[in-house]
Amino acid sequence: MRFFPAVFVVCLAIATQAAPKHELGNDFLARVIQHSLTPKKDISDIIGKAVEKFRSIIKTGDPKLGLPPMDPYVMDHREVELGLDILQGSASVDDMSLTGLASFNTNTLSGSDDPLTASFDVTIPTAVVDAKHYKLNVMLGGKYNIFGEGTMHVDSTNLGIKGDAIGEMDAATHLQVTSLNLTVSVEAITSNIQGLMNNPDEGAAANDLISEFGPSIVDMYGNKLGNYFGAIIMNIINTKIKDLTLDELLHLIES
Repeated sequence: MRFFPAVFVVCLAIATQAAPKHELGNDFLARVIQHSLTPKKDISDIIGKAVEKFRSIIKTGDPKLGLPPMDPYVMDHREVELGLDILQGSASVDDMSLTGLASFNTNTLSGSDDPLTASFDVTIPTAVVDAKHYKLNVMLGGKYNIFGEGTMHVDSTNLGIKGDAIGEMDAATHLQVTSLNLTVSVEAITSNIQGLMNNPDEGAAANDLISEFGPSIVDMYGNKLGNYFGAIIMNIINTKIKDLTLDELLHLIES
């Protein structure tokens, strides 16, 4: 899911940088804005287009940015070491898909062009994770050892992502994100993971534990998880857009 907030932040950063200013303290920025915008455009119009462009990128991808389609978002193999206070151990998944990203609802959007900042709050009503194979061995709360291997299906309700980003633009109008803070939350989780505890009855109880405590764990560590992925996402953003000028980024939104 790393690419989901990545493209969203890019679109918001472009929109806020391209918005008209009432007072221009920099002739260079004035020239950029005059060249990039018509007088009728305003920040709300640009952000609205950026959001819909983002939704389109999730569905179809964008070859120029090197982004594949992300709904469903598919991973061939992933291994994770968990070192949280309440959750420690290791996990791996193969042939995993995440479905539902393009169905996000926008709760709030805001931006400023001096300094260049963007904030967003989005909710994905239903996100579904499927994996043809997983392997898990973790300690939950220092009390419950949950382990197993098999197939995985997990439904989440109202997956929330909040973010704040800061960006800078150089003299060649190349945009870079200098700070990205993310917070993740989820209202409910329904776990249906086969093969847990190597016992059907104990596996059912383990799924109940994951469903009951999953949202609390995400809420408790939402900022820590968000900032961990935020650093990775910021690197992805800056790598993807480093050679594109502001006008080229605006063209991606307009096209």
